[in-house]
Amino acid sequence: MVATDLVRPEGKFPCKFLILDILHDTKFDKIIRDNKINTIIHYAAILSATGEKNPDKAKAINIRGLEIVFDLALKHKCM
Repeated sequence: MVATDLVRPEGKFPCKFLILDILHDTKFDKIIRDNKINTIIHYAAILSATGEKNPDKAKAINIRGLEIVFDLALKHKCM
């Protein structure tokens, strides 16, 4: 199991943790390959209050990020 986020959480983490921006599809692809990932659980999102302040960023993270997850899941035959 591998978890990712933009910043490393404090303290111990119960699995391997890597820094990843959801929009960096090349790095995301490498993480999937290197760690033999077969299931992706996608939680990256910008919620409404923040998204209303920066709609372009919200669109990039929420829409393009999901497209990247779908594309890579299909490519690597992930669930």
